[in-house]
Amino acid sequence: MLLLHQDLSAFSQPVHLIGHSTSGLLGLLYTRQYPERIKSLTLLAVGVDIAVDWQFHYYKHRRQVSHDKLLLAMVYNLFGYQAQHHLDCLIQLLEQDLTSSLSLHSLFRQVHLLPCRVTVPLLICGSQDDIVVDTQALQSWQSLLKHGDRLWSCPEGGHFFHFFQASLLAEQMLDFWQHTCAPVTGTVNPNDPNLTAAMVL
Repeated sequence: MLLLHQDLSAFSQPVHLIGHSTSGLLGLLYTRQYPERIKSLTLLAVGVDIAVDWQFHYYKHRRQVSHDKLLLAMVYNLFGYQAQHHLDCLIQLLEQDLTSSLSLHSLFRQVHLLPCRVTVPLLICGSQDDIVVDTQALQSWQSLLKHGDRLWSCPEGGHFFHFFQASLLAEQMLDFWQHTCAPVTGTVNPNDPNLTAAMVL
């Protein structure tokens, strides 16, 4: 969180912070601690159990399934059918993520975390066919949203819907910023140099 704070401190005004999965968890915790630095928070594929990511599901099944078979299954579940070359590359990426990501999970323990409320405008986005954060985990945010917050479910795109359905997501985010974060008479121009958004990767 310290590195994120150092990066965001370089901006002279609050930013629209966007985070996917575990990075969304980080963004949520950061916004809770430094709300004055954030204009709005957008969470992508973050369920109401905010710690759940693909590694949660990996370790949940690891004792019953071998590492290689489980990674292969995770690639198909996350990315769909792949040619052999792409399959090998994606398996390597998941293996790297197991050792270097910010995920809270391990073979010995899978962590559960309740969501924390934030004072800034909040947009929750997910996909109806995400196997990591399913529809129930996404819809459970409803009871926690304050006035002006939004919940949007993409028809398809899986866990990486923000890549496969980028245009649909961009429409939702711009509309959210325009109606929730801008003055009533204002509009949001995506080319406006004063519009600052930071993506937690």
